[in-house]
Amino acid sequence: MRLLIHLAWPGLPNYRNFFHIGKNLPANLAFMEAAVAAGVPQLVVAGTCLENGMQCGPLTENTETRPHTPYGFAKDTLRRCLQSLQPERPFTLQWMRLFYMHGRGQNPNSLLAHLDRAIDHGDSVFNMSAGDQLRDHLAIEDVADNFALVHYPYPDYEPMAFRGIPEKLNQLRGGQTPR
Repeated sequence: MRLLIHLAWPGLPNYRNFFHIGKNLPANLAFMEAAVAAGVPQLVVAGTCLENGMQCGPLTENTETRPHTPYGFAKDTLRRCLQSLQPERPFTLQWMRLFYMHGRGQNPNSLLAHLDRAIDHGDSVFNMSAGDQLRDHLAIEDVADNFALVHYPYPDYEPMAFRGIPEKLNQLRGGQTPR
């Protein structure tokens, strides 16, 4: 099975810049439309929690999106455009709306990277907001596992765990199991 996993998006973390709509959205849409036209049957695309805009509280996959930034708007529009393309050129679209990630390779300007550096340097002060905001952070290893899960599902034709017990063969071997 061929598939395209799309993780690229230039210009982050400049979430408020119009180039997400003017440049990134058309370029990414053209790229993915070309991939589908070339016969790629499955797209797995990284979305963003910023598609949800300023909504507070628990957010599910079915929560109506209300983007508030050009970046969130561009990502949400890309998803909607790809969904609109599906009736014309059928393909599987799996949209992975990511929240905040941490781990090796993270943006050195992220909050957690700043905090890690402050701890490493033994800083007595760490400047930040009042600290009453809640954020959903996920380890990058878990993000990678989630991406693998959506395009490597368990087979639907076999159970999760089974093994053969060759009783008759073991009897013929005199009760010895093979090495």
